[in-house]
Amino acid sequence: MENTKTDKRFKVVSDYESTTDNDPIYLEKGDEVVIKERSEDVSQWENWVCCISRKTGKEGWIPIQILRINGNVGISIKNYSANELTVRIDEIVKGYEELNGWIWSIKLNSQEYGWVPLENVVEIQSESI
Repeated sequence: MENTKTDKRFKVVSDYESTTDNDPIYLEKGDEVVIKERSEDVSQWENWVCCISRKTGKEGWIPIQILRINGNVGISIKNYSANELTVRIDEIVKGYEELNGWIWSIKLNSQEYGWVPLENVVEIQSESI
């Protein structure tokens, strides 16, 4: 899936446990990364690259769409955080950006931000929950 901006609410339909630590890779626009590995999986991980930040030395998976790539070096074209959210069934999140099967969200009950797999949520179609 390409990058899609959204402003929708989603209900969590299956639990997801974050795989990121408390200090995931974060890029600011213009930061350089060294591309360590490109995903070969054309299903779940298509368009993801494992990178090391030249600024912080942190490593993490980054969507290829936010990088301008030249060889094995990428430059971030926008701010990006690899933070993932742990979510539980029936929690509500507000989604802001869909990218490669994930959605950048805020948990409405805690105000935490992070990525949630789209397969774990369904869009709320009406204002009634």
